[in-house]
Amino acid sequence: MNPPGLPVLTLNSFPQGQPRPWYLEQLARHVANFPGVSQPHAHDFYLLLYVTGGHGTHTIDLVRYELRPGSLFFMTPGQVHHWQLSEGAQGYVVLFEADFYLFRYPGARLFDYPFFQHSHPPVLQLGPAETELLPLFERMWQEHLAPAPSKTKSFAPTCTFA
Repeated sequence: MNPPGLPVLTLNSFPQGQPRPWYLEQLARHVANFPGVSQPHAHDFYLLLYVTGGHGTHTIDLVRYELRPGSLFFMTPGQVHHWQLSEGAQGYVVLFEADFYLFRYPGARLFDYPFFQHSHPPVLQLGPAETELLPLFERMWQEHLAPAPSKTKSFAPTCTFA
């Protein structure tokens, strides 16, 4: 349960032109556009944070985690968090509603992933030898930037996490 008065953000808290059940942004731009995200809050959507540069801390449900290149954070709706980032921190922020995932992959699969279960730490610290994830995020970013009429007609981008 969230403490009284704590903001609970929705995807509509992050205007992106057309309303969508997902949001993708580079970390530095996300923080610059929405400086309040550094303050404690919760949200009603899932969050993926992949850090490619810089350092800092990310506090989730009162537990502080190191934030450094290769950190991959997984958060579920209702978790309380805030971060302190170094100048020039880089990476990607992906926000999505459960319906976005369930549209493409119906069933309980989303809820079965161990990285979205609170019995597991919400962060993976990937080593420098990890070479598959960054190209995936970069591909998602390029698809996000490309003008495509189908973006507003369908929930599912061509790049997926399944």
